[in-house]
Formats: sequence, C-alpha cells, structure tokens
Amino acid sequence: MYSDVIRHFRKFYHMTQDDLAVKLNVKRHSICDWESGRTEPNVTHIQNIAEIFNITTDYLLGVDNWDSNVDHIILTKFKTNTPLEHNLLSRASEMSPNQQERFRSIISNLKNFHKGE
Repeated sequence: MYSDVIRHFRKFYHMTQDDLAVKLNVKRHSICDWESGRTEPNVTHIQNIAEIFNITTDYLLGVDNWDSNVDHIILTKFKTNTPLEHNLLSRASEMSPNQQERFRSIISNLKNFHKGE
C-alpha cells in the first residue's frame, strides 16, 4: 500500500515528514495523513513522490513489485560504474530496512576508517 511505501522510502532516504513536505510543497500533516492512510495523495503528488524516491508510480501504488524496480532505482539514483557496484547495490536493495541501515553504517565506518577518523 502507498502509505507503507512512502514511510519506508522517506526513512530510507533519512527524510523527516517535514523534509518530504517541503519537497512536495505540502504541509507536514499531509505526509502524516498519507502515511497513516487517512487520506491519499493526488495524481501529481504520486508522480512527484515516485520521482523523489526514484521508484515507479506502479510500485508506489502497489501495482508492481519491488523486484522490477531494483534496476530502475540503481540506474537512475546511484548510476553505478562497475559490475561490483551494481552487485552490491542490488544485494542491499534485497535487505530489510534494518539490514540496509546496518549495511550503510558499515560502509560509513569503512569510509571514516579510510580517512583516518
């Protein structure tokens, strides 16, 4: 359902409801209402949400599943340069949100270690 997808990707991109509201030029309570399922975003907002999160509108609306969006997300958002990068991002996209956060933390710690921090 769109409410779960909006909440998931908002958190995935480390955005607050206020952050998303600003990007969509709506009030924060609109985001809250969409995520709770009390109201639905209009067609324009659906298109803009999909663009912000680099997903298809079909996926946002529950018409399509995640698997068909993996390559779309990787190619449009991350623009991988090597097969290794594509492989890592594909595997990360198959993880639960909790696993993705741990993976992100590991990568961040490795980058800090490399910088000598």
